[in-house]
Amino acid sequence: MKKVSISIEYDETKMKALKYFLEQKGNKSVSEKLVETLDSLYKKNVPLNVRDYIESSSDNSNSNTGNK
Repeated sequence: MKKVSISIEYDETKMKALKYFLEQKGNKSVSEKLVETLDSLYKKNVPLNVRDYIESSSDNSNSNTGNK
């Protein structure tokens, strides 16, 4: 699937603290955690039949690009 970039504003001090403590725990980056959260929101809010359609459309477009 084609990726999009998302830009948000967030308190700088809170972001520094979050990055610091994620590092201390040997955890994933803020970006990786945000992607996980967005995926969870997507699964919770987008109906299964729509997700299936998007997945099958993505699979078809990927197989078509391989033939060019």
